[in-house]
This record gives sequence, C-alpha cells and structure tokens, in this order.
Amino acid sequence: MVGPTPLTLAASPPGKYEVRVLESGFEHWERTIQHQAGRNDTVWMSLHPKTRSRAVLRSMGLPGWGQFYSGRPAAGWLYMTGAVVAFGGSIGAQVAYSDRIDEAQQAATLEEWERAAARVQDAREIRNTLQGVAAGLWFLSVVDAAVLFPRFQRGRLSAGLEVDPDPRAGRVRLAATIEF
Repeated sequence: MVGPTPLTLAASPPGKYEVRVLESGFEHWERTIQHQAGRNDTVWMSLHPKTRSRAVLRSMGLPGWGQFYSGRPAAGWLYMTGAVVAFGGSIGAQVAYSDRIDEAQQAATLEEWERAAARVQDAREIRNTLQGVAAGLWFLSVVDAAVLFPRFQRGRLSAGLEVDPDPRAGRVRLAATIEF
C-alpha cells in the first residue's frame, strides 16, 4: 500500500509488511511489522533531516557518496566514477613503474640504462598524475558536499550556503543565509 500518513491497514490480511517512509530532505525510515488479523496496528516513527555534516562524512569515506545522500546522483556518479577510474589507473601505473625499475636494474649497458631510466621517469609521472587526480576528486567531493548541500528548512527557520561563480569577473561569491 502507498499513501500519505496516517495510513490505516483496515481489513488487511495478516502477515509481514515492509513499512517505508520517504520524504525529500529527510533520512529514510524503514521497518518490518507483523500484522495480526482483526487488529489495528500503530507504527510510530521519527524522521530526521539530512545534514551537511553527514554528507561531508560520506564523501570523506567514498567520493560521491555525500552527493547521493544529498539527492544529487549525477554529481555522485561523476565523483565516484572519476575517482575509481583514476585510483584504478594509478594501481596499474604503479605496476608499470615497478616493471620499469626492474628493467633499469637489468640494463647491461649505459645506453640501455638511460633508456630504461627515461621510461621509469615517464611511468612515475603517469602514476603521480593519476594519484593526484584521484585525490583531487576525493577532495572536491568533500568540498562539494559541504558547500552545495541543499538548503535546510524547518518550519519558519531556513538556513543555507550558496555558491555563485562569476566567470566573467573571475570570482566566486559565497553566501551563508539564516532566515527566521
């Protein structure tokens, strides 16, 4: 059954029911109840608003997770996919870097060693670049979760943090607002 609260399960068959409450801007609430025939059941719940700090903590754990939590799945997929690809690529680049070091150690002549040393340097730069990209995406995901978290509103109290980039002027306006 789907409907607004309060919802009464009148004349419903006995058995297990999954009760889920979803409201935009709030943590989801979910329970399984055992309904008995001929009895009215009351289920009490409390919805807790989503918070900026929880979004930030999620993005600290996994890039993009805070954006999913905040209801911004496109940004979540962008950060998560980018960071996973860059991190996975850096692992492959580390393997290539180790292989190039082995090749340099096995060089028989100065000419072979110089070529191998150049390949070691190239492999190190690729690895470091990919690690930097992964770390950068992780950091941006955390900052994004902190700055672009949706506006909070409860009753007449409203608070938010807004970012307004102005590329023509080469600046970014950051505004914190509290209204009550």
